[in-house]
Amino acid sequence: LRSRIGDEDFFRGLKRYGTVYSYQAAETSDLRQIFERLYGVSLERFFYDFAERPGHPELLVESDWLPKDKLLRVKVSQTQKAEPFHIPLKIEVVTDESPGAAPTVIEKDMTERDFTLFIPVARHPQQVRVDPDFTLLATIKETKSNNLWQSQLASAGSLYERVRAAEHFGEITTDASRESLVKSLNSDGFYGVRVEAAKALGRVKGDIARDALINGLTQDSPYVRAACATALSNFEKDETALAALQKKHAAGDASYKVEGAVLRSFAEVSAEPPVKELIAGLDKPSHREVIRLAALHGLGHSREPEVLDVLIEWTTRRRPYLCRSSSCGSLAEYSIRNDLTDAQLKRVIDRLIEIVEQDG
Repeated sequence: LRSRIGDEDFFRGLKRYGTVYSYQAAETSDLRQIFERLYGVSLERFFYDFAERPGHPELLVESDWLPKDKLLRVKVSQTQKAEPFHIPLKIEVVTDESPGAAPTVIEKDMTERDFTLFIPVARHPQQVRVDPDFTLLATIKETKSNNLWQSQLASAGSLYERVRAAEHFGEITTDASRESLVKSLNSDGFYGVRVEAAKALGRVKGDIARDALINGLTQDSPYVRAACATALSNFEKDETALAALQKKHAAGDASYKVEGAVLRSFAEVSAEPPVKELIAGLDKPSHREVIRLAALHGLGHSREPEVLDVLIEWTTRRRPYLCRSSSCGSLAEYSIRNDLTDAQLKRVIDRLIEIVEQDG
């Protein structure tokens, strides 16, 4: 709404709404009428779409460069099952990425289910930016060339666009896509994009991805280090990943979040969870118990007999409540993974029943 009517009318409308309806009950229609008086047009359809009906717009945007005609064809479709939303759609086409170069901007009020644009451009676009200001409450999927995706990942103006590009490359298992993600992981200026690049590398796997994630364990941002550690959990029984996680676990980290992620992945990559290290992790307090929760998760995947006693003991009331909850889940996982005797199974069930009766 703010992007639709502009800052001045938006904040003036909020102030007016707060003044008129102070100490009173009010409804959404009252807010709409305040804005309509200030804006001078009906907002009934807008409020119907985004405040009254269920769901949200789901857009598929397909971009094709037609070199002979020097045209960019852009087809936009609303793919949700419900009737089309009425939405303002903005598309920017960048043909020159040098500083100060102006993009071609197309703005259209979309009221139908789909439409196709033919945009004259002198040369192959460098970027096709859909909703560049990130103002639409919509899910957007794009189909376009890898060159456009690579440019978006490397230099798109908004974080949201670069994240979307990282997610795209996370579905393509080629060395070229891996290299694009590695470059983003190593050089993007915002840690959030680097986190998404790490997640994507964990999905595409491969030696290039694994080595980049190992290198990422030394980045300055703890969020990125934690994301790299978590992504390495996808490399099960990979000796190189295991050695790197083991080394990082032994060295420790200034961030509890990173230590917890490393310990969890260390357990998942190992052929058999490292029980000694996991039990040692239970002695380490941390914010929101991230280290102990990682240790309990790993112990649930163990096959060692002594682990059963540890997990049951960590369900007792003298343990932190977050750990008690995690231990219950790990007990269930341990029971599934191991061929327990009838006596052991009865012990687990009796303990869980006791917890329900005490705390339920």
